[in-house]
Amino acid sequence: MNYEILIVVVLFAVVGIWVISYKKIGKTDNKTAEEKSQEYWSGIGMSIGMLLGYALAFLVFWLLGQKATAVPVGVALGVGFGTGLGAYLKKKNADKIIS
Repeated sequence: MNYEILIVVVLFAVVGIWVISYKKIGKTDNKTAEEKSQEYWSGIGMSIGMLLGYALAFLVFWLLGQKATAVPVGVALGVGFGTGLGAYLKKKNADKIIS
């Protein structure tokens, strides 16, 4: 199997998920502006974190020659990065309300 193609497909999937989640977060009408703001920054943080986690894992394990290990490690790194980044963005933008 050509792993370079798999890497490109996974990165496109992550970017696609980010675009879809970015559009859907702004469309929740039955929540308060404060709840929308918190979900917005969490979603942005998770999207960027997943992208960075997958990219970092695939780069490191591609260089090491263990490409199959990159998928589970990429998910773990992505969730960790995303949670931390989402919390940071929520705290930094707590006074701004996204409507």
